[in-house]
Amino acid sequence: MTQTPTAPLTRPTRTPNRSIALLVISIGLFMVSVDTTAVNVALPALRHTLGSQMVGIQWVVDSYTLIFAATLLSAGAAGDRLGPRRVFQWGLLLFSVASAACGVSPSVWTLTLARGIQGIGAAMLVATSLPLLQAMYPTGPERARAFGIWGGVGGVAVAVGPVIGGVLVSLLGWRAVFDINVPLGILGFVVAARTIVAVPGRPRQLDLAAQAVSLVALGGITYASIEAGSAGWTTPQVLWVFVVAVLAAVAFVVLERRADSPMLDLGFFRDRAFSVAALSGLLNNFGFYGQLFVIGLFFQGDAGYSAVRTGFALLPQAAAAAAAAFLCGRVNARTGPRLPMLGGLGSGAVGACLLGLCTPHTSYLLMLLPLIAVGFAVGFTAPAAMTVVMGRVAPERGGIASGVINAARQVGSVLGVAILGALYGNISGSHALAVLQVAAGGYALAFLLVNAFVTKPGSAAKPGK
Repeated sequence: MTQTPTAPLTRPTRTPNRSIALLVISIGLFMVSVDTTAVNVALPALRHTLGSQMVGIQWVVDSYTLIFAATLLSAGAAGDRLGPRRVFQWGLLLFSVASAACGVSPSVWTLTLARGIQGIGAAMLVATSLPLLQAMYPTGPERARAFGIWGGVGGVAVAVGPVIGGVLVSLLGWRAVFDINVPLGILGFVVAARTIVAVPGRPRQLDLAAQAVSLVALGGITYASIEAGSAGWTTPQVLWVFVVAVLAAVAFVVLERRADSPMLDLGFFRDRAFSVAALSGLLNNFGFYGQLFVIGLFFQGDAGYSAVRTGFALLPQAAAAAAAAFLCGRVNARTGPRLPMLGGLGSGAVGACLLGLCTPHTSYLLMLLPLIAVGFAVGFTAPAAMTVVMGRVAPERGGIASGVINAARQVGSVLGVAILGALYGNISGSHALAVLQVAAGGYALAFLLVNAFVTKPGSAAKPGK
């Protein structure tokens, strides 16, 4: 297999105001993250207005994260080819337009379509964020702090999202949850052109065939997992879709092995630390966003909370995620990524396990510490895992590496909502939260893998090929 020649990553010719540029880049992540958590609080109101069943609202959440995950690698390749700033700016614009379309959607299925377009914009934003930061912050400790700040802003968005969503739903209705993205996106588009210095792109082909089969694979797994909640896991329809998804995944691997310019260089996964960091990102998001979906429905259903009360009930968890992301930047810069990854994943395993023991009669005060533990897990693990992945590849391949870790995280989010949502929908009674033991198992598996294979504090600092 021949590789398309690549030119060395060219540094910007003028020095940007890195603080403002970092803020603008973080605005993109803020929008993506607020949208996810605010929508979870709006789901009961949305379900009532549009007359949707559980399957419909699962698709409102998963159409966004599914397309987001499926297009991240292509968005990273497009950033490498066209320049990450250009793709980042157009991502802001597309996300804003799609958000406006969500706000005027007349049915759950038009909303699902608009959410999918939002997912493309989100992929363009996230896939290009890390290469831009990598170019602006070339040294290890500086880069670790920048990743921590970037992740911390996302954590802040997760923190304020449920509250913003609850207030907007109560005062203006669920459509306002999407409308809030429009002014943010337009502002970010304008400021990005003035503050982020362009990093030149490089000639690179887009692997459209692999993009298509990856979408079939992810879409099939998601569809089968959601439909299994109502139809059953062993029904012919669900089993056949699973088979198609597996065949599409095999086709993806074959296409990538033969491609001259693959969307995903499978050689990355020969590096055990890289592979484990990507998998830990997947399992971390599986646990957090799966439990967020379930807990939001639990609070507004079994526990009888209002949308606003649910937002404030989730605030400590999300605030812990934000604080942990900022703290991770400091710890990561001093100790390397192993310690924060182990601390975060261990916290998630314990927190999800304890939440799985709760019932509608459990006091909120008793749920508070487990909620905070799961929030701490997602914030403390994610920036460290990104440091491992970005540190294991050469700078000129940063767009693809960024696509890998962020695609893995979004696949985790998709599967968390699909699988835990399907299980939760099939369990009635006081022990419905027992489905969160599945999330606890995912955290525990990731903890064991990191402990085994991310063995050196400085392992993320040695770029690979």
